[in-house]
Amino acid sequence: PLAIGSGVLPDLDHGADYAWYALTGTHRLLLPLHGYEWSVPLFWWSYKRWGAPLAVLTTLSYLCHLLADQVENQTKPGGYFFLYRLWRRFAMERISRDPVAGTRGRIEDIKRLQKLAARFRRYL
Repeated sequence: PLAIGSGVLPDLDHGADYAWYALTGTHRLLLPLHGYEWSVPLFWWSYKRWGAPLAVLTTLSYLCHLLADQVENQTKPGGYFFLYRLWRRFAMERISRDPVAGTRGRIEDIKRLQKLAARFRRYL
């Protein structure tokens, strides 16, 4: 459960990017939970809470998530450091090696989420 949590829960932060797009019509790579620098406080917190073995497992799961995302999403080398994105003002064209593909992927994600929401509404 810890490895799954630290490997999957960071994706909840995509909601911030989708909300930004809904409010402004522009794509940004906010991703507040995606940042290599968060691995240090994550390890420290996990170590204090569960001890060394689980802290290592939790932190490695998180780092694997970030590395897989970075390779898949074709960002520039610093793209998965939160402070790098902040310095670049979260601008897709300043972070991604292929901003057109990144934007297209975001639009496809939003369409999928809209379809999913429509299905849920049928049951409410």
